[in-house]
Amino acid sequence: MSSAVVTAHARRRRSTGARIDPSGGFPALGGISVQVFHHQRRTMQLITRLDECGQFYLPRSCMTVTQKSMPCSSLGTLKPELTAIRNAADTAHKAKENPKAYYAYVQSTKKERQTVGVLELEDGTLVTEDQERAATFEKFFSNVFRTTTGSDPQIHFNNVPSYGLQSIQITEDDVRHELETLNIYKSAGPDDIHPALLKPLAEVLAEPVTALFQQSMEDGRLPSDWRTATVIPIFKLDDGVPVKVCYLDFSKAFDSVNHRYLWTKLLALGIRGNLLKWIEDFLRNRTFMVRVGDSMSPSSTPTSGVPQGSVLGPLLFLVFINDLVRDLTNPVFIFADDVKITGNDLGRDIETLKKWSLTWDLPLNEAKCTTLTQDASDENTATFQVVRTMRDLGVTMSCDFKPTAQCKNATTRAYRELYRLKNTLTCRNAEVFIPLYKSIVRPHLEYCVQAWAPYLTKDIQLLERVQRTATRMVTGMIGLTYENRLKALDLFSLQRRRMRGDLIETFKITHGFSGLVLDDLFHKLPNTGTRGHNLRLQREHSRLDVRKKFFSVRVIPVWNKLPQSIIDCKTVETFKIALDRAWEGLFPELL
Repeated sequence: MSSAVVTAHARRRRSTGARIDPSGGFPALGGISVQVFHHQRRTMQLITRLDECGQFYLPRSCMTVTQKSMPCSSLGTLKPELTAIRNAADTAHKAKENPKAYYAYVQSTKKERQTVGVLELEDGTLVTEDQERAATFEKFFSNVFRTTTGSDPQIHFNNVPSYGLQSIQITEDDVRHELETLNIYKSAGPDDIHPALLKPLAEVLAEPVTALFQQSMEDGRLPSDWRTATVIPIFKLDDGVPVKVCYLDFSKAFDSVNHRYLWTKLLALGIRGNLLKWIEDFLRNRTFMVRVGDSMSPSSTPTSGVPQGSVLGPLLFLVFINDLVRDLTNPVFIFADDVKITGNDLGRDIETLKKWSLTWDLPLNEAKCTTLTQDASDENTATFQVVRTMRDLGVTMSCDFKPTAQCKNATTRAYRELYRLKNTLTCRNAEVFIPLYKSIVRPHLEYCVQAWAPYLTKDIQLLERVQRTATRMVTGMIGLTYENRLKALDLFSLQRRRMRGDLIETFKITHGFSGLVLDDLFHKLPNTGTRGHNLRLQREHSRLDVRKKFFSVRVIPVWNKLPQSIIDCKTVETFKIALDRAWEGLFPELL
């Protein structure tokens, strides 16, 4: 039987690994050359077909470097390592559309899996078994639910049609569209049918699924599986302590919605007939169980609340709190159960909100309600705790409006992911590492960045340092300058990306591709036809430096500098392409 022989010759210079080129030759990286002599095609494919997208870093630990030939049977020791490399490559290229795959890959490399630890009860008793821990969590979650006592509050909404809304029509086209747009990387529902099976069968399943929904709506009932949930406990981290901005926190908001009071509001909005009956059946007689490991708790029936993992649940919650703003005088912003009020005198509005919360049985958690203010005297007079920073929808807001705190938090999270990436991946060549960096690390540095873009040199450098570190981790980049690393890896500096993002967002606003209204942010200059393009914006005078760095102010001189040919682009994608082509001529100072 013929065999393949791998001969590895040690060079003078020490190295930490070898790089395999699947194209045929096997050049060395850092002083190790690998030659493959093959007499059987299948043996060659063992290595070359484990990856088809480029060169991969092969740790020295998975090779035996000797002066003698190594028999073919020794190649079996390479297969697990090379398979892991191939899995990393697949994960890297899918990371943007399926980041869960990356975290699953990270988890699979850990020797110990994170799970729920030992629980300590109020009396000091330790709960160690999965079954007991699941039952303990089930009792805790059940205590959150509320029951109705007393008479129902009354409410009236204006401009509600007298005939109301008694049913909704579900068409086959609607169902087909929903099936075709399913995310195949999501988990299966209570019926254990995976989206990866449903999506390709959309055309076949559209008709029977439509019939199922129509029958459910006509009967005003839902299958019991649709009302059963499995709860998996996870740790909830508090990322920070908790102009004048008051942030309100409702106690267990989604779980505390009073069902009877919700019916009252639905009726006032004109929801009647089978539709109201169907919604009632959706919320009542629901059950849930807690899973810890492979153990399940006994089932429990919620007496209040809306299910958060559904589409209808958050919508019903918005219906429940929508009238919260009716009697308030200051601006109010609501996103799900996050409510904030801004203004100089908030005392009256806060008392109104307290009264509303008691009337509708959705109490405020006053220990978590906070006030963000620059006035130190407010610490003695404010209704709620006064703080200097507050995490608002993922962005750390500071009372001085400077982005330094947000920059520090963003870099901390980015470094955490970057070093997790470094310690997890065996191969760190550009084809694997850079897609994962773009999908997993860089978003932490750019999340909602138009709202908090740094302008202090120390903050700009703090963010850029993360990308500097990341590019040095890529195989073959040691010794190159940052500018050359960016060119070699086809990356832009973060500062350029922020300015580019500002221009893209402005293009969307000025061309009607955004939900934001142009007149709320900008004022157009009159088109004199002499200089500049026809969508130039007027820059208003700003006294404070922090105001000058707001998105709606800082982007104007850059936007007005663009040529008419770029402004005339018809789509966002063509605008991006035209902007990138003209960038060096317009902004040569930014890489």
